Amino acid sequence: MRVTGLISILVLLTGFVAFAQQPTNKAAPLRNRVPAAKPEKYRDVRDAAQWKNPCLIVYANGVQIRVNGAALSGPTIPIPDVVGYLEKLPDRVWSYGLVVAVQPNGVVGSEDEFASEERNLSKLIRRLKDAGVQAELWPSA
Repeated sequence: MRVTGLISILVLLTGFVAFAQQPTNKAAPLRNRVPAAKPEKYRDVRDAAQWKNPCLIVYANGVQIRVNGAALSGPTIPIPDVVGYLEKLPDRVWSYGLVVAVQPNGVVGSEDEFASEERNLSKLIRRLKDAGVQAELWPSA
């Protein structure tokens, strides 16, 4: 009886330790783990090289995500995958709170590409808003 009680206690403790070690904030939606945007921290930023949070460049075929000027997402990712990608970024890239810079690519080869880029921009802004992410619109490069 005494051994059974000790085994039960050990099993419970093992479960608590395993639960405590799980990285729960990685699975949490952005708005649950990143504080709201703090405009006072970025309102004077005028150069993309100084922007510390993620920057989303909108193309006709998707979005490229950059942090500190470095492309993180490769060439482009589809609009529906952007928020999921942002949720996987570490908390340290959210210096200004839950805000991203968004800018169109600006270099398009045809009216169709321009129209696709404009549609993607609108879709992206809606998805970001639904996820609680503030979008700071920047002019194209």
